[in-house]
Amino acid sequence: MKLKARSWIEDYVETRVSEDRLNTAIYKALINANIAMPSSDIIIHFADQGNVLTISKKDEN
Repeated sequence: MKLKARSWIEDYVETRVSEDRLNTAIYKALINANIAMPSSDIIIHFADQGNVLTISKKDEN
């Protein structure tokens, strides 16, 4: 699922601060509504076992 939010700011200089506030508000709203977000973290394990490469998702517990 992709979400897109648009907002208007008075001063271009405040772009990063406003973007951070908007992202934080969306994040907190999702958490308060018990909506889990998938993690994009991936752990890569390298092993010297005949060129074996194991990729697994980060344990979120």
